[in-house]
Amino acid sequence: MKKILIVCVVTIVAALGLYAVFPAVYNKISVFVKSARELTTEREESVTGLREELFPGPLTAETESEDARLNRRSVITTTNSQRLAAGLKALTENQQLNLAAEHKLDDMFAKQYFEHLSPEGRGPGAVIEESGYRYIVVGENLAMGNFKDEEALVAAWMASPGHKANILHTRFTEIGIAVKEGTYKGRKTWLAVQEFGLPASFCPSVNQTLKARIDADTVRADDMSLELIGLQKALRTMPRETASEEEEYKKEVDYYNNLVTRYNKLVAELKADIDEYNHDVRVYNNCIES
Repeated sequence: MKKILIVCVVTIVAALGLYAVFPAVYNKISVFVKSARELTTEREESVTGLREELFPGPLTAETESEDARLNRRSVITTTNSQRLAAGLKALTENQQLNLAAEHKLDDMFAKQYFEHLSPEGRGPGAVIEESGYRYIVVGENLAMGNFKDEEALVAAWMASPGHKANILHTRFTEIGIAVKEGTYKGRKTWLAVQEFGLPASFCPSVNQTLKARIDADTVRADDMSLELIGLQKALRTMPRETASEEEEYKKEVDYYNNLVTRYNKLVAELKADIDEYNHDVRVYNNCIES
């Protein structure tokens, strides 16, 4: 009988000790997870808001040639000559930007408009994204007219401050071009589209798989904490007058202790994941801000 009493006392002390420790640990971790979750959400929103789009007004040729002819590759070469002359790196041709430029040009001829915004309200950013290009910064230059050659076309853009700013933009790394002759408002003319971009891949990506795991583990931790609170209340009111009741109580305490261990392990892993995710977000934000 004395042996049983000693065991009971030890068990009660152990359980009461956990009662005292767990609420403090739970409250601390719950506040941390909530704050970190809000922080990562805020950072994700700020990343989205930092994308930049540069679209100066369309340019029309002041003088025209009867022998007008334009070539995509030559426009890229001439554009890069202007950048190299200004001490900037040459732009790399990107097929997705080429595709976006072609879609834009064909749409202008088909719907007879000459603006960055289509009659349906689709801007260059939407056209570029539909081509599969994910970006941090994009720009678009438009020109219409029978320019003598690629040099005349690029020279006209360079004479316009907004178009020149796109050609010499220090953040652009890629370019896409479309040039084509067609009928606009009843006359034969050439349209030219330049698409500039800094791709999203330029900056290290934020691990979305890690974010999904954080969300799932947060739900798991919340469920476990609710179960632990329920167990606490149940343990305080469990009868322990007989040996069988005492044995049942001991089993519940063991289960509770095991659950506390698993909960604390999950919370530690969750904290590490949140720290890693926030680091990734900070690195990405710093990259696109620079």
